[in-house]
Amino acid sequence: MKRNHRIGPDQFIYIDFEGEGKKTSKPADEQLPHPTLLGARFPRTVDSKAVYKVWLFEEVLGPMTKPKLPGRPVLATLDEAITNLLEVTDQNGLRLAYFSYHEQRVVDRFVPHLSADFEQRSFNIKAGTDSIAKKRLPKGTELSLDETCRVLLPNRTFRGAPCDGAADACRRLRTAGKRSSRWRSWTENEQAWARQLLEYNRDDCRSLHHLVNVVRCHRPRQLAVA
Repeated sequence: MKRNHRIGPDQFIYIDFEGEGKKTSKPADEQLPHPTLLGARFPRTVDSKAVYKVWLFEEVLGPMTKPKLPGRPVLATLDEAITNLLEVTDQNGLRLAYFSYHEQRVVDRFVPHLSADFEQRSFNIKAGTDSIAKKRLPKGTELSLDETCRVLLPNRTFRGAPCDGAADACRRLRTAGKRSSRWRSWTENEQAWARQLLEYNRDDCRSLHHLVNVVRCHRPRQLAVA
């Protein structure tokens, strides 16, 4: 997929994984855990009724497919989710956008047969945002997505992660799913954590859209795809 023009924020599908986080107690090749879910924000030009979509990768989270939660979650495999996204990019002339190297590493490890296609059709915005944000911060500062948003999008308000962070929310929801496969049997807190986790992920995908616009304004050459 070769291009030689600059592309804008509405020519991306913005994706973000949620999961338990790196397991440093395990051997190096096992420290990257399988993600719990994947959220994606589609441009309105693709499907005005499905701007945000969620794939759940654990059967125990099946109860989250029943209520009208953000993204209307569906159970799927990582292979199915990534294949679906790659098909949409091809059909609509879009690319995938994400923050940091985590997304590519997840694909490399768990669906390596899709790795090359994923890399070819995706854009890691972190290099662009770092080059802008770090000019305003002490040398050597490492920035997460939340920290980058606070620096580059100071006028936006952001939803905090539920529980003690997204990883903790994923663990708690897994526990809830193991206890009961019926959404109505989940406690009010568990139902709230599920909704809040998806709202948090949706906000992250929206933030990526705004950050690509920042890069387009300040580092337009980084959006020139050869």
